[in-house]
Amino acid sequence: MARPRKKIDWKTVANLCGIQCTLAEISSVLDVSDDTIQRACQREHKMPFGDYLKRHRLKGFVSIRRKQYEVATAGNVSMLIWLGKNWLDQRDQPDPPMPDESEFYETVSQEMCDAVFPPGSTPATAVPRPDLPPGAMPSVGIGRPIEQQEA
Repeated sequence: MARPRKKIDWKTVANLCGIQCTLAEISSVLDVSDDTIQRACQREHKMPFGDYLKRHRLKGFVSIRRKQYEVATAGNVSMLIWLGKNWLDQRDQPDPPMPDESEFYETVSQEMCDAVFPPGSTPATAVPRPDLPPGAMPSVGIGRPIEQQEA
């Protein structure tokens, strides 16, 4: 005759999962083996204990999140800052400033000159590139002429 099965209090197990206890800790509290809990879970809940644990751990996360929100909305500045950083991607430091527009236009103008005139010359002293047909403007990509980008 087989030994009687140990009764598992699933409400206690769910609560322990919710406070992020491990299988070993749950087994210790219930005074049963890990295997007993795993077999009982498969038999009574039709799922591996890992799935059961995950489901109830997530419920615990929701409880923590709810309490954090309550504390923050009650005026806890530290919690408001923490939630802002972790939920809203807020930072202590502002975004870096945008580059000065004049630098951008100076760079683009220089790139256009480099595309039309031989390197090292200026528009005032140079003749247009000999490889371009008269009056033609080369297409310019970001940073260098397209013909150089494709190479």
